[in-house]
Amino acid sequence: MPQLLGRFGVEVMRRVAIEEWMGASPIYTRRMQRALNFEGSDVATIFKGIQLDVGAPHGYLDFRFTVHDANSGEFMLPYCGALTDTEPMGEDLVRGMCHDIEDPTFDATAVATNARAQVRPLHRPPRLPAGRVPVCHWTTRIDPSNEPVNEIPLTGRVRQSKLAQLELAKVPSAERGGLEDYSGSLDSEFQLEDLAHATLVRTAQEFCLQAHPCFHPREYLDLHVLLASDGLRFWLGDCPALSEGDPYSQFAGLGATSHRALDAIVRTRNRAYPQPACGLCADSTSSRRWSCLAGRDRSARRAGARAA
Repeated sequence: MPQLLGRFGVEVMRRVAIEEWMGASPIYTRRMQRALNFEGSDVATIFKGIQLDVGAPHGYLDFRFTVHDANSGEFMLPYCGALTDTEPMGEDLVRGMCHDIEDPTFDATAVATNARAQVRPLHRPPRLPAGRVPVCHWTTRIDPSNEPVNEIPLTGRVRQSKLAQLELAKVPSAERGGLEDYSGSLDSEFQLEDLAHATLVRTAQEFCLQAHPCFHPREYLDLHVLLASDGLRFWLGDCPALSEGDPYSQFAGLGATSHRALDAIVRTRNRAYPQPACGLCADSTSSRRWSCLAGRDRSARRAGARAA
């Protein structure tokens, strides 16, 4: 979103944020419900989905939930990292995030559980008075008389993707203890470390599926890495990520030249990598096989070796 804001301005950024969230949230919310065995149609199920939403990371957004009955509840945020980041940028961006974006997208998240659920604010930023805590407070109600929330066309397209349909392998637990699923009552203090090891791994895999961080999950991306004397080689084998048929997906954009996304990944581990950090292997017959030099460029390393 910062890139969209910088290149195209506030209105385009907001429109893309809304469509992205509404297009994907109903799909990955239902995936998480199935993975942790808490499918249902009530308010508690909606709140569990928010607790396990990749867009609501623990520690960055502090959600607190109260369930009144199967059809009503409320939540508040004593702390919101997104607001902390946005408030210095001015009221217009705060209003865009907390009004323009959240109004349609909270309902889009709830629709994964119940199409007649409505999430409405009691209060929200811009904060009056300044520094108000909790920063926002929302009600959630399910009413048969509510107009059902309809999925946008993008949701159907995302649902047909190989990523949305991906089946993840079960992982055996490496240690005892913890929740095997989230089929019990809503826990407003729920933390990921409450989960059993295998369940935590599966949850992390679902987060990876939602956000695509660094070539995960492995069922979607066939990543190979080879350590060489002058750095490393890495490549993608045949895998679902390369057969989506979508030229705009994250991995379809990787080709035969250096890419800033690859360079950024490499430099999170070693900022000494030269510019560009990654490039196509000289002996490669694939457009998705890259090499990274180790630390300094070749001439600098050879000069150092001669001096030694």
